Amino acid sequence: MQPEIKEIACPNCSSKQTKKHGTKKKKLQTLQRYFCKSCRKTFTLEKSNKTYPVSLILTAVSYYNLGYSQTELLGMLSKRFKAKPSQKTISNWLNEFKGICTFSNLRDKAIKLYNPESIIHTQTLNHIQPYTFKYHKAKLYLLFHDVKYNNQFHNIAHFYEPLKAYL
Repeated sequence: MQPEIKEIACPNCSSKQTKKHGTKKKKLQTLQRYFCKSCRKTFTLEKSNKTYPVSLILTAVSYYNLGYSQTELLGMLSKRFKAKPSQKTISNWLNEFKGICTFSNLRDKAIKLYNPESIIHTQTLNHIQPYTFKYHKAKLYLLFHDVKYNNQFHNIAHFYEPLKAYL
């Protein structure tokens, strides 16, 4: 049984008679180029007009949600990606993705409870094969103690303490 090959449609003429045609180098990423045999045009599948790679944007939002400030993010991103987005660019990313990052509502309270280095608890569990389990300490704490959740998880002795002791 042959693996299914995804056919790429030309955005200009919608033909599926396309083939890979090298790569296109942008400042911070490399994109696959395609050639349409029908209309004889080249194109890329990149629909976003983002200058920075998605991995850099995702890393910035993730580090911010761990409690790092925007100025700390600048240094971390420049070391890791060899790119230096402006503070305004990072701020725009955070505002753009605030709606899908549920932690943004809890961030102010969470950074008062934990520093960025200790906000994630890591535990190696040894079963048949050892694996690393991680949980967000601030989210767990706020789930049981914040009025935002209307005491849905009010029985702290029944849930929170045993769960915290186990992990």
